[in-house]
Amino acid sequence: MNILHHINAEEIDQLLSNKTFKDKDLPLPLVKKASLDTPLTFGENEILPIKALSNFQIRLFDLADNKTVLPSDADVRNLLTPKQGEAWLAYSSESKLDIDNPKLISQLGINFDVDKKIIFNSYKVHSDSQTLPQAIFQDLKDFVIIFSKSQLLNNLQVNEAVSMQVAGKFKTSATVRWADIFAGSLNELGKLLGSNESVKIQLGAAAEADFNIEVKDDFSLVICKVADNQYRISLKKAVSQNISAKANLSIGVSLQNPAQLTRMIAPMIEGIFDLPENKLKEIAEKIKADQWLDEAERQAVGVIIRRLGLSQGVDIKQIPQKIAETEKNVLELVKNIAQTKVQLGFSFEYQRLKSEEAFLQAVLSQSILEQNHQHILFFRISNLISNLIDKKEANIEKYLHETRYQKRVSWGLGLDFGRWGALAGKDNKNIEWSVRQNVQKKQQVSFVGTRIYRATEWKNKINWGVSFTAQMPSFSFENIAKAHEFQYSLQVIWEQVESETNKEELLQIIDLAVLWGIISEEEFDKYAFELENTLGNTLNISYAFQIQVPNEAFIMLLPVLSRKINGLIGKALGAGMNFLGYFDARKAAEKRAELYAPLWATYLSKYEENINWANLAQTHLRNQYRDLANYEGSYQRNSPGGYNYFQGLIHLNPNTATQVESFVAGANLLAKGIGSELPYEEVIQKSFEQMQAFWTQSHHIRSLGYYLLDIAKNPNIDVFHKIIRTLTIQYQANNSLQTIQIAKK
Repeated sequence: MNILHHINAEEIDQLLSNKTFKDKDLPLPLVKKASLDTPLTFGENEILPIKALSNFQIRLFDLADNKTVLPSDADVRNLLTPKQGEAWLAYSSESKLDIDNPKLISQLGINFDVDKKIIFNSYKVHSDSQTLPQAIFQDLKDFVIIFSKSQLLNNLQVNEAVSMQVAGKFKTSATVRWADIFAGSLNELGKLLGSNESVKIQLGAAAEADFNIEVKDDFSLVICKVADNQYRISLKKAVSQNISAKANLSIGVSLQNPAQLTRMIAPMIEGIFDLPENKLKEIAEKIKADQWLDEAERQAVGVIIRRLGLSQGVDIKQIPQKIAETEKNVLELVKNIAQTKVQLGFSFEYQRLKSEEAFLQAVLSQSILEQNHQHILFFRISNLISNLIDKKEANIEKYLHETRYQKRVSWGLGLDFGRWGALAGKDNKNIEWSVRQNVQKKQQVSFVGTRIYRATEWKNKINWGVSFTAQMPSFSFENIAKAHEFQYSLQVIWEQVESETNKEELLQIIDLAVLWGIISEEEFDKYAFELENTLGNTLNISYAFQIQVPNEAFIMLLPVLSRKINGLIGKALGAGMNFLGYFDARKAAEKRAELYAPLWATYLSKYEENINWANLAQTHLRNQYRDLANYEGSYQRNSPGGYNYFQGLIHLNPNTATQVESFVAGANLLAKGIGSELPYEEVIQKSFEQMQAFWTQSHHIRSLGYYLLDIAKNPNIDVFHKIIRTLTIQYQANNSLQTIQIAKK
């Protein structure tokens, strides 16, 4: 495209004369805010009209000189390669699509807002000894704009790039396991119960659902020629053009195949009624036909009545209708759970992306670029990826946070520690920041801080950790984001992998489920019996416990978390001690909390004193539980199973008291930062660094889960039911992977 006739060539020649790229006294920009008054057309058969280019500028672009690098250049600076003797000219302009026909927009498959401006950039490389007028005239004669496929293929040279920034949308798809969807969401199903019992569902681990995802945001698309017959495309979040506090970002999710949802209803219904689906149908049909029910069926009716919270005197003829109503409610609820969970999961991953990071980056041959130019240009991500997969001439380098495209994803929907990065070793801390600005320099910030610990006990592998998230739903009101503008969440995880499960280990697992409010103490024996029967002859068993504290609950907990209340913390440290089946007083979490709270409270206040903690525990327990008292009193520093003793835990974790103080100080800093509206940089990461000190030990993490829930039960706080608690069990049986999930409303 020759646009020389739009520019005053004589003025450029006179202004720049014989100057080269090496001259230091050049005016910047070289050409400022010129306009092209002729509309342009591109695309197949020239059917894509663009209004005349405005704010047309020409400037030097030197990666080594920040004075020549604008914020809009951030999208290309990592794609171009500085070479001795080479320099760039950057061309910038603005325009809009000249289309007011919605039918044509739909026909073309355009996925950006035609009513908003498009910012174009072109980066042309030259010898730094070339005169500037010569270089400019050469570029303008064969000008390259990203919309033109022919210009891209014929005129873009190696180490040159073109880009555009638009307010648009891209569409993609994902396949997600139902097990990942229900992890952390199954408690919603429990809300259909009229009782306070847990919900357990069992499904094949391979059960999946396919989703369409549409993301609306400000995007930057870059195409860079990296070698002969080789181009790199990069799609990134752009500096937002939105000037209001409300962010442009919008993420929509829909289920592709409703049949995948329908297939999930049977296990959901069985989880609600704690009865096989065929048994429910048989009972309902018998009641409708007024047939006699045997003893087992009458007991099943009693279970249905109890689970739905119906009165014992309810007319039995209402049961079939109640079952049908529940099935209808389950269908709608599961659909909402699935779409909401995938939306939140994708949003979590997308918002973690820094503006300078590409969420889709690929290297293509010229022929692949030619075939897919419109897919790239109009953000048809699903079409593009489908066309690139398994092509020798195409390589997907990155998709979201993955180094390769994966059709099946988890995005933190389940319990995948890998989503926090490849963290090697036993003790890991990971911090991720993403800061985005709009044109008014307002900020939208995302923070994820994670502490993970991995250990091996005998043949069992154990992971535990906490993820602390702070994300802004909108842009800041001022140029620097403040702590009160964030939404905060906390996720506590315990994962245990065993080659096979024995009864003693299974009781420890069920105890943790009680400790973290996933099942009640009254359900302990029921689940011990059921899980022993189910898992008895299975292999490679994984138990994953999860507590999720959303923003509305976390903000209510924070005032208590920010105070060192030794009695409350001592109660949690007592509850978090190990289950010991040979002492009745150590079998129940609440009993441990009651017995050991005074001991841990004393330790927290007097940890610096030279006290024989074993003797103190023996004296404290002697009147009620002599056997347990003697056990505690017998502790020696080298006693086997030291982690089962009060003093043993103090010896193994000698910094427990100071780590508690650090956690409280971090929570206090965050509470003050929110209340005083302090800049986020003074608060969030420092708060995380202090709080995470209490997340490194297995006893501490078990106690932390109990502590959060114990505070949440306080009538003045009352957010217990807002905190999500889930146990996911995966195991190998009959050469297939199976999943059990348990949760409580």
